[in-house]
Amino acid sequence: MVVLSGKIKPHRYIVRRWDAGFRQTQQLWPLETTVVEYNTFYTWELYNPPYLAVEFLLDGELFAEVDNRKYHLNPGDLLLMNKPKFAAVKSGKNGFFRKAAILIQGTLLDSVLLDFSLDNSCHITLREPDKIMMLLDEIGQLMERKESDSIHLVNGKLLELLSRISAEASGNSGYPEELNRALKNIENRPDKTFSLKELAVNSGCSVSTLQRYFQQYCGTTPLQYRQTIRMELAKKLLNSTVLSIGEIAERTGYSDQAYFSKDFKKYCGLPPLLWKKQQAASKTMLQTS
Repeated sequence: MVVLSGKIKPHRYIVRRWDAGFRQTQQLWPLETTVVEYNTFYTWELYNPPYLAVEFLLDGELFAEVDNRKYHLNPGDLLLMNKPKFAAVKSGKNGFFRKAAILIQGTLLDSVLLDFSLDNSCHITLREPDKIMMLLDEIGQLMERKESDSIHLVNGKLLELLSRISAEASGNSGYPEELNRALKNIENRPDKTFSLKELAVNSGCSVSTLQRYFQQYCGTTPLQYRQTIRMELAKKLLNSTVLSIGEIAERTGYSDQAYFSKDFKKYCGLPPLLWKKQQAASKTMLQTS
């Protein structure tokens, strides 16, 4: 679900949408590209979108929150949001900004993002923003043609865009290095239970500094962030594998299946098996609609 609010209509708005008929023959496609300019307060909220959203700030200032991680975007910054549970993007104090964006969906999206190491949402300060804008514009122009012979060209440009973003993201998150190490330790080993002291030592800083970085940049604590990573991994495993609940519990750092199910229900609102059945039913309804 998308919630958009603003006191007045955008000063400038260009949107290009991909023909729904072409999506049936594609495993990766752009839903839409936009270029928008606002001169007043603006808020855009996302709730469990089934797509990848890429926001590229061209001018002005934006603030964002993606699954408890907070970001401050300046011109030349890019925000990649991969199917977040919740995301919000807001304009700065004077309300002015200009941005380009693209929404990408498809059955191959998860595996492609994994190949490019873009499966987690991230904030990137671009070294070559002009090349990203050129690719977004080329994709938009191909979408505007609405011709079937553009399908393979669009697919190629999407892969080129994600490859370029991946290259830009290498070693560039806008976070302190100690926080980057802590995030990688948690994200790469969700099955391991670090103590706060161990995490701080492995990250090269004190416990108090680590806690301050998590609050300042992520809006949460290290343990709460680890819990989010574990639950999001559990959701992916439930959706895409035939692993048992016990196996998923083990892969997400739980030795007690009942304790895992209790935490999962607290996070998602349903026990693991009921949540999986609900997701399968939703997919069936979408395929038959």
